[in-house]
Amino acid sequence: MRPACVEGGGTSLDAGPMLEGLPAVILPLLDAAAEEAASLEDAVEAWASVPGGTDELGEAQAAWRAAADAWQVAEVLQIGPAAPSTSSRGGEDGRDEIYSWPTSNPCRVDQEIVEEGYLTDSYFDDNLVNVYGLDALEYLLFHPGLNACAGQHPINEDGTWDALSPSELLSRRATFARRLAVRVRGDMDVLVTAWEPSGGDFAGELASAGTGSTVYTTELQGVNAVFDALFYIELETKDAKLGVPLGRVEGCGAPPCADLVESRWALESTAHLAANLRGFRALYFGGEGLGFDDLLIGLGEDELHGRVDSALNAAEASIIALGDADVGSLLTDAPADVDAAYDAVKALADLLKNELPLVLILQVPNEAGGDND
Repeated sequence: MRPACVEGGGTSLDAGPMLEGLPAVILPLLDAAAEEAASLEDAVEAWASVPGGTDELGEAQAAWRAAADAWQVAEVLQIGPAAPSTSSRGGEDGRDEIYSWPTSNPCRVDQEIVEEGYLTDSYFDDNLVNVYGLDALEYLLFHPGLNACAGQHPINEDGTWDALSPSELLSRRATFARRLAVRVRGDMDVLVTAWEPSGGDFAGELASAGTGSTVYTTELQGVNAVFDALFYIELETKDAKLGVPLGRVEGCGAPPCADLVESRWALESTAHLAANLRGFRALYFGGEGLGFDDLLIGLGEDELHGRVDSALNAAEASIIALGDADVGSLLTDAPADVDAAYDAVKALADLLKNELPLVLILQVPNEAGGDND
């Protein structure tokens, strides 16, 4: 029998079976994202071979949407290798290598187009994550010819951007995109390998938390790492993707701020929100196995689980209600709907932040601890 680590209401519960089962939830989602990244690499390669081909570009854009959708589910699962190295046990910053939004820098991408820095062997070592990954690739695939830099930026003041013909700009964008797509696929594969039993076996580290894991020396550390990952819905989905553009979270000087919306170029912001909630659902319920729902029910907290379930359903319904429009356009056309989505996700996040930690005796991540909105 594994040692119990989750206690509440005078009852203790062995959380080990949940941790043992979660790799069977996480690895398929990472595999799915890696498969889409491989398809994206092939599609971008086809476009780069014929930069002027509209069909090839359309297929590359469709492949990006599929890869981004799969990643938006998987990136909720920031446990171990995908998590920040500065704040998570076993963290290796894998998420930022693949997708660094909101720390993206389209102007720097344009600067690299002019300088052709992406051709150097040391490009990824020499540059920050804000000029590669799925977010930079989105910009290259979907943004029209004008650059994103201010008028006083050297590539505009010095005329180096204007000196490039439309065909040369297109060729360089395609070549740059090819390099980034190869890297994204490679980083996805690295993340999958880190989890696979035949590779880094992080699956084994999580499953053996408290019983031999070198990363999680106690079961509680393993459970808390999974719990921390659920806070993506609070810090990213609610705050960064909805709250900041709405002006309900600090960061938007004169609301609404459509320029701070995710996926400004591909206009996939609402699809990303829906994918995030799918990732949350998979992690909270543990797929077909044991999840936090089982921990709560095992502690006699059926009512609390019921409220979490209802809040998750309501949050998903609020995103579906946004339709196919992107959040940027909805801020103007239907701001009340975006507000309603924020409130629905907030209701879910509030349960996660305020009630589950008390019942499960878990710690709230430092980043979310001071958030009183």
